[in-house]
Amino acid sequence: MTENSIFIFSLLAVALAGGILLYQQRMRSLKRPLEEAANDFSAGLNYLVGGDRALALQKFRDVVRRDTNNVDAYIKIGDILREAGNYDRAAKVHRDLLVRTNLNNHQQIQILRSLAKDYEASCKPEPALNAVQKILAINRNDLWALDLEVQLYERLKQWKKAYESCEALGKSRGETQNSRLAYFLIQEGLQLAGQNDHKASRIKFREALKLDEHSPEAYLNIADSYMKEERAEDALETLKHFIEKNPAKASVVFTRMKDILFNIGVFGEIENIYKSIIEEYPDNKEAHLALAEIYEKKGQVNRAIQLCQEVLEKDAKHKPALRMLVTYYHKRGDDRKAVDHALRFMSE
Repeated sequence: MTENSIFIFSLLAVALAGGILLYQQRMRSLKRPLEEAANDFSAGLNYLVGGDRALALQKFRDVVRRDTNNVDAYIKIGDILREAGNYDRAAKVHRDLLVRTNLNNHQQIQILRSLAKDYEASCKPEPALNAVQKILAINRNDLWALDLEVQLYERLKQWKKAYESCEALGKSRGETQNSRLAYFLIQEGLQLAGQNDHKASRIKFREALKLDEHSPEAYLNIADSYMKEERAEDALETLKHFIEKNPAKASVVFTRMKDILFNIGVFGEIENIYKSIIEEYPDNKEAHLALAEIYEKKGQVNRAIQLCQEVLEKDAKHKPALRMLVTYYHKRGDDRKAVDHALRFMSE
């Protein structure tokens, strides 16, 4: 090997070694900010867990200064701003993230969740719903999004869509939510009733009963719908049907039933209804007291007192029964007992 060859070879070796050294230094200089960003992110999470939002926010801001690709840090910054009540700034941080073209599905969903929370916290259900629907476009079975979608439709009083969304949520969870679905049908029926479409409203109430056959709200609203069409007999039959199916809950419809019976001038029938309930359910206090009121109005005070006493035998502190006995004993002229029961009423 000539001297020139050796010299050239040596120069190349030195150059190669220098290049490798420069590359290593360059890689270390690039790696250092990422390592520092990772450390700051970890510190930010610790501050967040400890309840120090101000220091956590500072750390996450340090992260994005060192690593602009750290999407999680930006999400945390927006979340902290929302929790501090800065809803518009929080939403802007999260909206700006969505402009990025290199986001994967998981990142998009996390950003959209935070954005939905921003809008929900600032009482903006429509844009919150828009964010939720974008999540569902990515993953139709996202339970968090489905659940919030139901709540937002409910807040917007879009009952038909709330029903559909609730149905989808139930399917995704593998469970039935009949009482909640019935509630949405009842609300849709009430909306139709408010538009004076009573026939359509009753269809919705009956659909609700197919899901929850013991719903007093559905029966009461059917009865009210009939009364608005001056169909008192149909309203009464509806409430009777409820009592037949739910004798233990019959007291829920007592007031409405009395109003209907007085409206059509049939006073005796309610007495028979109360008696049949007491016969089947002797512990039904409301039926006892409702029947006592009827006896008192008919001048049969002693029978009214007896019914109230039967209630007190089962519940000595029952205030409605005590209050009624004060009135009935006074009406009978037995003021000593009226005073005794008044004192018991006030002491309970």
